[in-house]
Amino acid sequence: MAEWRTGVGTSGSTTGGGNTRRIAVLGGYAPKSGAESEAQIIVRRAYTFSELFVRIVANLTISASVYRLRINGANGNQSVTIPAGTSGTFEDLVNTDILVAGDSINSQYVLGATAFVITTVIAYKVEADVFQPLIGTSDGLLSGVSFGATRFSGVIGAATAVVTEADVQYRVRFAATYRNLQFVSRSNTVDGASTVRLRINGVNGNQSITVPASTSGSFEDLINTDNISTNDLINFSIVTGGAAGTLSITILTEQIDAARILGQGGVQGSDIGDGNSLFFPMESEDGFNFIESQLQVRTAVNAIAKNYFVRITVNTLDGPSTATFRVNGADSTLAVIIPASTTGAFEDLTEEISLDVDDLINHRLVTGGSAGVLRQAYIGFQMEALPPVPPLGANLPPYGQVIFNSADEENRPIYGQRIARGTDE
Repeated sequence: MAEWRTGVGTSGSTTGGGNTRRIAVLGGYAPKSGAESEAQIIVRRAYTFSELFVRIVANLTISASVYRLRINGANGNQSVTIPAGTSGTFEDLVNTDILVAGDSINSQYVLGATAFVITTVIAYKVEADVFQPLIGTSDGLLSGVSFGATRFSGVIGAATAVVTEADVQYRVRFAATYRNLQFVSRSNTVDGASTVRLRINGVNGNQSITVPASTSGSFEDLINTDNISTNDLINFSIVTGGAAGTLSITILTEQIDAARILGQGGVQGSDIGDGNSLFFPMESEDGFNFIESQLQVRTAVNAIAKNYFVRITVNTLDGPSTATFRVNGADSTLAVIIPASTTGAFEDLTEEISLDVDDLINHRLVTGGSAGVLRQAYIGFQMEALPPVPPLGANLPPYGQVIFNSADEENRPIYGQRIARGTDE
């Protein structure tokens, strides 16, 4: 059984009391008050969702709030109840939801009366018979793409619509097949057809979706696939037609058959000044927070984190900066240094760290120098789940036998392989 963590995160999303909001189960954190279909992702294989994790950093309601998974517009089994005026971490470690191909899923919360709640993380543990996770991006309060334009979005975090493709390209370090491209648009007034694609090394991939003029909703390419090789650069493209109107980018997802890309993404945020120490959640918009504990998510699986990837799009800082993968409030050995006044992609391809199910993880960015600004597009990493720890008394393989986990030969971690563990600062 393969397992991994998926979810959304934000620096802090405030919602007024008494409201119901729906959110995609991955990508940028963008609660939607409209139709539930605006937040739904269609799964095209069987999955089991469990261990719903919710982090609340402020709560001034006078009655209880409920967070849950929704399946085909109905309540799933998992839910957590947040008492009135209570903040902290809440988990459902009892219930599970079994999904079948064709199910539409999203998160939902119904807040208690009056005042507001600030949420930073909603996450799930996901299991399947083989490692075929979803990756994707969802609306980070993006206004949309005007007619007759070509724009680009990243593959994780908040949906974006940038002019320069290089700003949102993610370099993958494992071979995989990408399939089942899905695009959700909550509104479309463009008076001509538009096209959504996966792009590989600046060239159109095989997968594409045609969005008819003035038509919103969910669209898929269930026929074509793209084989991604190690070192390929990937991103999404949105090409609008017509002579008037705007197309919203609400959700973009893919199913992949190998190690999971996790991370923090999105290039919509403000520039970050010198001398800051900022924390970022996993799989999120590009918002940051000065309080680390408000953004941490529990790993929920035994895993390896490796191939740390950071893309910087603006950098006028006159000193070096550092991005670091954090575990339980301490720096791990997985990190990259960003030289002064330097943009582009930076990677740590040497270090690997092991993660336990109860580890709390997030990212930190420390900006250097005494003047200037920096903007990041991605802080991401490759995650490979290890086999679950067998229960006491279970039948173990003969001494010396090798057990493989990942689907691709190149990235298969070996059970019992020595993995470098992160150290404290």
